[in-house]
Amino acid sequence: MRLDPALLRDMLLDLEDAPTAFLRPSRDDTRVWYHYQILADDGLVAACGESYRLTRAGHDTCALLRDATLWYRVMEISEEVGGLSWAIMIELCSARLSKRVERSIHRTGIDVR
Repeated sequence: MRLDPALLRDMLLDLEDAPTAFLRPSRDDTRVWYHYQILADDGLVAACGESYRLTRAGHDTCALLRDATLWYRVMEISEEVGGLSWAIMIELCSARLSKRVERSIHRTGIDVR
């Protein structure tokens, strides 16, 4: 089965937006279950019986992936170069957000040294 980065992002953000801390995916969708296992392997979600919850690392990753404009730009870059790993896509989001933060800090004149 191929890894679907867009599905991984959607699943993380769905978990973050869920009305409860735990989300139980449909047993009928093996593709979704497979991707939850990938997220668990990465330490972004924790399995709790047949449900999943975000870990602290999962919440941090959601913060990187929340900006849809940034995510779609990373997806465009992935298509341009013939595909990127999930880890590289997360790193690109992190790098872009870090640059935004640096610009904001510079504009405000706050000394963070």
